[in-house]
Amino acid sequence: MLQTCTRCRSRRIKCDTRLPACQNCAKNDSQCVFLDEALQEQIPRSYVRALNDKISELTSQLDLQKGYAARYSIQDATVMTAAAASNEDSYVLMPRTQRYLHLERSLPTIVTRLTVEALSGSSTQSDMKMSHDAQPFSTDIFKTDRSALTPKVVRHLLSRYDRCVRPEFDIVDPELLSQDGQGLKKLSKRQKFETLMICAVAAGHESYRNPSWKALAQTLRDWAAEDTASVISAADPASLTAILLLIVYELLEPSRGSVWELMDMAIRTTIQLGWHRRDRSEVQIDLPEAGSHSNKDGYATQQRLLHALKTADRALSLVFNQSSTPNDWLWTPNTEEDFLLRLYRDVQGSIYGYGQLYDTHSCPFVGHVEELIMSMETFSLEQSPTVCEMWLQLLPVSVRHRQCVSCFQEEGDVAARGMRSLRRRLVAAALALVEHTHCMTISPDGFIPPLTASARALVAGCTVLLARAKNWSPESPFLKAILQCTEVLTHFTSHWKGGSGYLRVWTIITEIFDKNQPKSQ
Repeated sequence: MLQTCTRCRSRRIKCDTRLPACQNCAKNDSQCVFLDEALQEQIPRSYVRALNDKISELTSQLDLQKGYAARYSIQDATVMTAAAASNEDSYVLMPRTQRYLHLERSLPTIVTRLTVEALSGSSTQSDMKMSHDAQPFSTDIFKTDRSALTPKVVRHLLSRYDRCVRPEFDIVDPELLSQDGQGLKKLSKRQKFETLMICAVAAGHESYRNPSWKALAQTLRDWAAEDTASVISAADPASLTAILLLIVYELLEPSRGSVWELMDMAIRTTIQLGWHRRDRSEVQIDLPEAGSHSNKDGYATQQRLLHALKTADRALSLVFNQSSTPNDWLWTPNTEEDFLLRLYRDVQGSIYGYGQLYDTHSCPFVGHVEELIMSMETFSLEQSPTVCEMWLQLLPVSVRHRQCVSCFQEEGDVAARGMRSLRRRLVAAALALVEHTHCMTISPDGFIPPLTASARALVAGCTVLLARAKNWSPESPFLKAILQCTEVLTHFTSHWKGGSGYLRVWTIITEIFDKNQPKSQ
């Protein structure tokens, strides 16, 4: 098969079948096809790309299995034993596009490894094998036709988006959510794309309660993909809106792993718009004192889209150490929430990034980290789950660090600041995070990405098990929290590829915990 599409070859323009889209064909709104000389047929780019993706997927799986076979025996080649046997935090958290992404310095990998080491003690490798086979993620999706998107279905999905998704991601114009669904063909290309993506996101959210919606969500996503290249090509607020809608869908369906590339694209678009150079006070000065609503509407759109971008970035912060990424401008403290998120990144960087507190096993009650802890104490655990996540960043430090003069605390001295008080605060943060995540999971109108929910449940659950094993807070309701973590991880097992991995790791850890508990007489 020729490596250049028919249109580009006729114009002597370079083109490549490995690229996701042909810019020349997208600009002219024509189908990108390749000539197969053997079959003498025109092959669509989508078919060629699907074949290349499948080849890359199979190749990556073979490479992964070869790596495991070289280091471990075939029967012990699981992610959990690999992470526990090696000296690297290399648990696979989610698959990237055609490749497995190893998030080495993320909190779930560190906490998982730490929990296994702390609970297993002198246990051998065989002690960590599962007693049953986990159900793998099923990629079988029943196909549905585009005719299933009737006006009634459109109105239902728009209302569900407005109720469930919009409170977290206020991206599109509210007027778009009030349409009757009758004139989908009459909409412009941009409005049609936004409507299809809104319906796809809402259908994906509905599939958590009714799996039959999953096929429609995938159909709508593929339908919208036909106009993706032309919609996101211009660096304007409309293209940023389209990218954010794609990000929200990938958060709901993270199995493809393209959310990382989309986040980079959204940040680059924001920089191209110049929004990283302007804070709220400067924008307000530029607004006219009276009249013109265009500048006010533009400012409102800017703030709405930036808030959605921050929300997406916050949803990924627990599973991806972003302390070294050059996006600090995004967290310029304009509001209390921005200050909280900036503090979160400072804590993350001080422990696992530039501060190297975790690597050096230093005391958290000395230097800059002590100042961060004092700032963290000004926020209530019920204020935001981000506060709980921020406290849990200190869990590995509280386990690895040996008490010194700076953090020593008497057992009965409750009011003092020290390691005992810090551990009790960690337990309280874990219980609050589990409760919030569980409520969002079981609520029919709650919106929480599977990756975020699974990571929160795993980290908080490991904290609870460590606290129970080490008797940090005997009066805390540990059993309820453990059951809630199990329910959350089980709920999202069938919704994305990484769900079964999270549940498998959690099952292994709970089995180790139960095995090491003293038996009652």
